[in-house]
Amino acid sequence: MITNFKIIPYSLRLKNPFTYATLTLNSLEYALLKIEEGGMAGYGEAAVAWDINGETQASVTGLYQYIWPLLEERNIDSLTDIQTLMADINNLIKGNYSLKAGVEAALLDLLGKKKKANILSFFNTEPRPINSQTTLSFSDFDDFLSGDFQLIQSASIKVKCGKDSARERKVLEKIREQFPDTPLNIDVNQGWGSSDEALKNIKELSHLKLSWIEQPLSAHDVYGSKKLTENSSVPIMLDESCGPLSEVIVFMENGYGNMVNIKLHKCGGLLAALDIFKWCDSHNVPYIIGDMIHSQLGNVINLYAGLLGSPRARDLTPLDRLLNDPSQGILFRGGSFIPPVGEGLGISLSL
Repeated sequence: MITNFKIIPYSLRLKNPFTYATLTLNSLEYALLKIEEGGMAGYGEAAVAWDINGETQASVTGLYQYIWPLLEERNIDSLTDIQTLMADINNLIKGNYSLKAGVEAALLDLLGKKKKANILSFFNTEPRPINSQTTLSFSDFDDFLSGDFQLIQSASIKVKCGKDSARERKVLEKIREQFPDTPLNIDVNQGWGSSDEALKNIKELSHLKLSWIEQPLSAHDVYGSKKLTENSSVPIMLDESCGPLSEVIVFMENGYGNMVNIKLHKCGGLLAALDIFKWCDSHNVPYIIGDMIHSQLGNVINLYAGLLGSPRARDLTPLDRLLNDPSQGILFRGGSFIPPVGEGLGISLSL
C-alpha cells in the first residue's frame, strides 16, 4: 500500500528561449511527484502552465492536502486500481489536469516497478522507435533565416506564428523551398485577433500548402472559431480551446474546429488521453499528440501515448532542449525517439 507522497517544485532551465505568440519561456517551473510504497517509488511530472492549463507550482503544492488522503494506504496492484484512484481524484478535484497527469504517471511508474514490467505491457504494446514533428519557435527565426540553424528532415514541421507576419512568412517560404513535400503546419497560439484577420492571413499563406493551422484565435472566441472553421480552406486545429474529453466532444460536434491537439497535461494523463483517442478515432476527428516541453520524465509518457494512438503527428521534446534535465532513459537515433524498455516508465532520476 502507498506509504508516502511528495510534491517537489523544481525548475528546468531551457538551453535557448522558447517564444510563441503569448509568452517567452526561459525555464519551466514544474513539479516532481513522488509516490512511495515501502522502499519503492514511482515518479511523475506536473507540467504546470498558467496560460495553457491554468496551473502553477503553488496551485499544485496547495492541493497536497486533498490528494494525500486519497492516496494514503491505497493498494496499487493493477491498472484497474489506478483507474479507480484517478476517478476518485477527478470526483474530488475539478480541473488541475497537469497535477492529475503527474499523479497518474507516478502511479504507473510504481505499478510497473512492482510488476517488474514496462508500463506498455499493461496496454499489450511493445516499445518501438517513433518520430516527432520539428517545431520552430520565434526564438529560432533569426538563426534559421541567417543559415546558422539548419533544419533536418522530419515527419512534419510546425512553425510558431502570430507575432510578426512578415518574418513568419519568410521562414515558412524558406522551409517550403527546402522541404517541398514535407507536411508543414503553423501554431498561432491564439495570436490572430479575429476570424476575419485569420481568413485574410490564411489566403496570403495559401501557396505554402499548410496541412493545418493550430489555435489561430483566442480559446474563448468560440463563435469566431466556428466562423473560421466554416470558411477556412485549411483545417483548423484546436489546442488551448479544449482539454478533457467532454470539451473535445462539445467543440468538435459543434464545428468549432476540424482537429484537436491532445495534451496529457490538459486532460489529466495517459488514461484520459486514451479515451479521447478512442472517441476521435470513432468519430473521424483527426488529432495530434501535443507537448508542453518536458524533462525526459514527462516526455516519456507522451512517447508512450504516441505508441497507443493514431495521431497525424507527435510533438516530443528534443533531448537537448534542457540544460538541467534530471531524468534519463530516452534515446534519439536516426531521426527517431527510442523509448526505454526498463521497469515502470523506464526513466532514471538524479536529484
